[in-house]
Amino acid sequence: MTKSEARMNVVRPRYMVVALPRTAFLVVALVWAFSFSASSPVVGQETGIPCEISSAEGEAAVPSVITRRGTTTEVETSDLVCQIRPDLPKPGVVRCRYKPTGYEVVPDVPNQALLMPEWLLKPGAGRQGIFWGPLNAEPDVKVEEGSVVFSVAAEQTQDWNMDVTFRYTPRRDWIDFTCRIVPHAAIRDFEFFFASYITEDMESTWVSAAMPDGEVFRKLDNRQTKPWGPPYTITRDARARAYLSDGRWNLTGAEASRELWQDFFFHRPILVAMNESTGLAAVTMVDPQVCSLLGGQHHEIETAHDFTFCGDLQPDQPFCG
Repeated sequence: MTKSEARMNVVRPRYMVVALPRTAFLVVALVWAFSFSASSPVVGQETGIPCEISSAEGEAAVPSVITRRGTTTEVETSDLVCQIRPDLPKPGVVRCRYKPTGYEVVPDVPNQALLMPEWLLKPGAGRQGIFWGPLNAEPDVKVEEGSVVFSVAAEQTQDWNMDVTFRYTPRRDWIDFTCRIVPHAAIRDFEFFFASYITEDMESTWVSAAMPDGEVFRKLDNRQTKPWGPPYTITRDARARAYLSDGRWNLTGAEASRELWQDFFFHRPILVAMNESTGLAAVTMVDPQVCSLLGGQHHEIETAHDFTFCGDLQPDQPFCG
């Protein structure tokens, strides 16, 4: 373990808090109950996999301001200002700025976003984009109880035959993101792939790795590839690693290189993009009950930090992550 890895330890007072080299934090993607202070998870009464919903103490004291302007929803909290948009080539959270320092987390619009729903995946069927080909879904958008909600009806998902809802809930300096699926057909080993495109100024990627001695935060070497290099993938276990070659990805060329499939599994589904000179970081934390894969892909002005939701879908039983 290197000195850098050692100082990326995780402290556990009650919930997951990543201890970074400096004191500045920016949590831009959060899909598990979490708070910098004490918090309590609220479990949704679903008939399928329970849906974890964040509930943080003190949120009433720092409310978000959500303004709808056509298809653009403008959001401002005490520490973040951003837009949430469905009408872009890569929809999701865009123009995200950390107010205390004026730091721009997302480098470009419309080709980058945070918490962007991307690929639907299942064994033997090549990846299919939900907001581009072949589905080209156009979500309904509404503001509801402090959240921005994208809804895609089952008739827009073709053979996948599922109603899908994406809920973005802005908090002080993070965004809760929940995906809820109501399938109308059974799909075994289903995955939904999401991406966040984070500025390359956060020049390193770290992951919670399962090592023989326990959890260690490992620095990936994904930034060593040429721009638009292949993704570096870290899976939950051997079964999830097998998904990479079961036909769902249609991998070709460098993408199919097993050298980029990391030889360790993740301990907890946590990805950290960090500016090492300041310690400012964008942290992705995913529900461990449903996450099968984490990834990092170096582009030109940003690096994609990816994650999946995974499970066996049963007709009319809601699935949440």
